[in-house]
Amino acid sequence: MTKSILTQAVLKEHFEYDPATGLFTWVRRSGGRSSVGAAAGRTLQTGHVQIGFRGKQYLAHRIAFLYMTGTLPPEEVDHINHQAGDNRWVNLRLVSHKENMQNTRRSTRNRSGAVGVCWLEERGRWLASVNREYLGLFVDFDDAVAARKAAERDLGFHKNHGM
Repeated sequence: MTKSILTQAVLKEHFEYDPATGLFTWVRRSGGRSSVGAAAGRTLQTGHVQIGFRGKQYLAHRIAFLYMTGTLPPEEVDHINHQAGDNRWVNLRLVSHKENMQNTRRSTRNRSGAVGVCWLEERGRWLASVNREYLGLFVDFDDAVAARKAAERDLGFHKNHGM
């Protein structure tokens, strides 16, 4: 037996998606663990919600697009607020990989508190950069941050980048 490709019709036959909450619930039993009315999916270590259906695993933010538009997203889906488990329709947007990287949260390894700004001990200056491009050395931290923010605006970064 050939496994069918997931379509909007099949998805809606088995799940209900609430765009206001971002949650999927089962509306039709499918397999051993599903029960009508129960929340569908599990939360991964990354925070993303994964839903198992007919032997395949789907990321909830991707099938939300299928549910709402009738097609699976051709590229990436960005969680605007950086919360991987927040699959509300208003929090999702289609983006290219480059655009998705322009709306990332600040790394936990970041010690300066600003994306693209680091202290160079040997120079006694703040280094500002974007996309591995040198923006300058600065005595004042705020000047380095301002240079980085200006570059982000010029390059079209999302306003939530680094938050």
